[in-house]
Amino acid sequence: MSDQKQNFIGGSWGAGDARANINPSNTADIIGLYARANEAQAQAQDAIKTAKAERSKEKVVT
Repeated sequence: MSDQKQNFIGGSWGAGDARANINPSNTADIIGLYARANEAQAQAQDAIKTAKAERSKEKVVT
């Protein structure tokens, strides 16, 4: 199974370490491979949230 799903972080898709999603009623059935965010990707997501929150506080000049 090579069709790994990716993480959507900060408006773009990125791969992470693959993790199998296994059917609990049939452990031989792998539903798919999904990216698992690493620490750097999680920190990037936190930085994006902080930047967006700060930007939303700015006054918009029209």
